[in-house]
Amino acid sequence: NVPQTNNTDLRTKGWEMSIGWRDWLKNGLTYGVKFNLFDSRTKITHYPNNPTGNIDTYMEGRTMGEIWGYETVGIFQTQDEVISSANQSQLGNGDKWKPGDVHYADLNGDNVINWGDKTVENPGDTKIIGNNTPRYQFGITGNLSWKGIDFNFFLQGVGKRDFFPNGNYY
Repeated sequence: NVPQTNNTDLRTKGWEMSIGWRDWLKNGLTYGVKFNLFDSRTKITHYPNNPTGNIDTYMEGRTMGEIWGYETVGIFQTQDEVISSANQSQLGNGDKWKPGDVHYADLNGDNVINWGDKTVENPGDTKIIGNNTPRYQFGITGNLSWKGIDFNFFLQGVGKRDFFPNGNYY
């Protein structure tokens, strides 16, 4: 449904850089190239609808696009390592963890890996592990023209973006 109110204040800060070159040669060839690079981050400055500090929704002071998740220690190498590590049974695999599975860090020290209350006060063993907002976006345009024949191109991309796969296929 469409939201009933627009009650979130955001502040976006960023920068943009653009460099270009155009030239015309004596033989009639004209050409040009332009490069553009920009980046920005958006912070929530006010959001009154999250009194519990739930990490699954907006909250004041949060950067848009934050990804909360588990920190990995590595891969379990032995069954003894699985047995001596924090209990990961709440992560969906029950007690079937074996060598070769991912070993998660017990960040809160309670010897159980879980989401806690999914609040800032009790995030369990999760922390901010990335941000899915595209960073360092760029574009390159170019053109050539000679005796009525024109060629133009445009390329664009993203320099950095974190991805958090979820769902049954992951």
